[in-house]
Amino acid sequence: MIRIVLHIAIFVFMSGVAFAQLPSALISDGVIHNSGTVKIYGDARIAQDTIRSIVEYLRDNADTQIVAHTTYEEVRFNGRSRKMMIDAARPVVSTKLFWSADTTVVFELSPLTWIETNGTLRHEGLINPGRRDGTMKLRGDSIQDIAGRGLIPILEVINDSGVVVTRGVGLRIAERVDLQRGQLNVTSQDNLAMQRDAWVWRQAGGSLNDELSIDQRINVRYYGDSVIYTGPEFMRSQSATADLVQDARAGVFLTRDVWVNDSLIINAHLFTEEDDTTRHTLYYTSQKDPVYGPRWPEINGTMERTNLVVGRPMRMNHEFASLNIPRTNDQGAVRSIRLRMKPKTTALPLDDILFKVDRFMQFTALTNVGDTVPDSTYDMTMEWGWRARNDTTFESPNVIETIPILRGREDQLVLLRYIDGSYQPYGFSRTPTTRSNDPFGMWQYSSSQFIRASGDYAIGLSTGPIWVLNARVLLEGAMRSAGDSIAPIMSTDLAQRGLVPTVAPRIYPYSLDNVLIGDTAIAIGDSIVDWVTVEFRNDAFSNGTPVLIETVLLTKDGRLLDPFTLRPRVISGISAGLYHLAVRHRNHLSIITEDPVLVDRSNVRTTVDFTKGTGLVGGAASLRLISTYEGRRFFGLAAGNTDGGDPNIQVAESIDRGDMDRIWINRQLIDQYSIFDTNLDGVVTTLDWNYSWNNRLRDNSVVPR
Repeated sequence: MIRIVLHIAIFVFMSGVAFAQLPSALISDGVIHNSGTVKIYGDARIAQDTIRSIVEYLRDNADTQIVAHTTYEEVRFNGRSRKMMIDAARPVVSTKLFWSADTTVVFELSPLTWIETNGTLRHEGLINPGRRDGTMKLRGDSIQDIAGRGLIPILEVINDSGVVVTRGVGLRIAERVDLQRGQLNVTSQDNLAMQRDAWVWRQAGGSLNDELSIDQRINVRYYGDSVIYTGPEFMRSQSATADLVQDARAGVFLTRDVWVNDSLIINAHLFTEEDDTTRHTLYYTSQKDPVYGPRWPEINGTMERTNLVVGRPMRMNHEFASLNIPRTNDQGAVRSIRLRMKPKTTALPLDDILFKVDRFMQFTALTNVGDTVPDSTYDMTMEWGWRARNDTTFESPNVIETIPILRGREDQLVLLRYIDGSYQPYGFSRTPTTRSNDPFGMWQYSSSQFIRASGDYAIGLSTGPIWVLNARVLLEGAMRSAGDSIAPIMSTDLAQRGLVPTVAPRIYPYSLDNVLIGDTAIAIGDSIVDWVTVEFRNDAFSNGTPVLIETVLLTKDGRLLDPFTLRPRVISGISAGLYHLAVRHRNHLSIITEDPVLVDRSNVRTTVDFTKGTGLVGGAASLRLISTYEGRRFFGLAAGNTDGGDPNIQVAESIDRGDMDRIWINRQLIDQYSIFDTNLDGVVTTLDWNYSWNNRLRDNSVVPR
């Protein structure tokens, strides 16, 4: 049924066209069947969901015209009356065409509703002129063509197939373009006209193919739950972006250098580095400090501030990072400051041995032409902080940057700078603390005065480790091939059979380690040969208690690794000085350096290579020649000493008849971690007896007991 109410009007049907003349109202609670054009000169209210074919709104005077909120195949607007779209219950939808004639067509759109265009858009009219609200949604299921010179406060792109702008630079965006799904395709000739200070909002599913046409500057906001890589919404012009708001919870990655000139709001991580080698910089030219949201957000990577303020802290990569030039005289030639911040990153270089939190910082003071300012020509105060704890209701523990050995010692940490091959305390650091309004104590922070140099910085203990045990050792028994042109690689049969214990057993020589507190290996990988001990001794020739014993894992290429970290062992607990290093294994003869080794931070990169056969007590004769490879000879510890397998025998560190007898008695042991397995293959056979026989003339080890 069609119920049409006419107010002083004549309703006429002609050639498939229905006319409602002024003044009139079209009120339909039934169904309008139309194959031509419905021309409406008055207000309209239509109950049905969809009207087929063409509907035109044509009222042309200074009055208003109420537009029916329904779905049109094609809807057209003309006339100078204000087109009222005020029904909050449903939007105005066009499936094929939304068309407005010219700038005399003005739409008054309620903030609670919207216009939805699923097909072509030809818009010359004005939506809510002088206001920032009023939304047009592009929600087609095939690529949409949009054009015109009309005004749209908010344009939302929600079309997986994409949207293309045609017919010149025209559609004016007053408030924002919201890229939710699909690509908005523009060119320099066919583009949107972004009004001054309009926004580009973007989720991960939306994108731009090229830069928009702007009036001097725009603003950018990211939001949603997925990772976003930036695109042409950041323009090449360094002055184009005024404000940046980062609300995308999973993070935003910059894909080029970016300039932000007015304000910066960071509510979730912003990454300036796409990967380990592709780095960019966020340049911030405003004197206003960035604003960081609650909990965790920061700029992970490089931020540079180019408009410096003297006399107050200038906030940098996170809430607790700032640089302060106290007085004008302290500034020197510094005109910009750059800070690269890498959370959850071990401070480089990795061979430095001071205990540090997992955060790496690089600071650079720059002149007005981008050169590094000479050290000691300026003075700053740096505020620094790190993630000490996590919000257990929101985050996983892997955000914590305090390494286990530093937990409970946070108040002892200071700012460190890499100088002359090692990290050293730098500046005057205050005791780290937490904020009273931080209920979880997630951030620990402090500040340091007298920052006068660019360089690599870290946060850690000012005292502690003094050296790193970089050493190489070979075992004769673990070699499967010997001779010329044989690469010195040992067998890992025990590890492959699962026989290497994750804790060094309480047998000789591991039982000598009085501070062996269950050195549990983080993993016994297929590159592990066995456990060995390294002693630090004051004298190479006299008996006496070693100053320090370290129990470590031996790899197939001869490296010694910390079982906890599977990296070279960090040495602490002894004073810096000269030490003789001895290596012991459960069924090989021990060796010791005759030349003392400087154990000190200044000598941290030294590698003690026991495979050369030089600098040892007894020289090469204390070892066995393993192979000749790439122009040099390789030596290893002599196999066959089994005295430590019998607790009733005082360890003599010699190979004699007793060793051979013990192996013979225990032959045919299979899949056991046995001291009689001198070739370390998991089986005791006559092959193991052969090692003791071949080395039977080695009466005593050169290492004192």
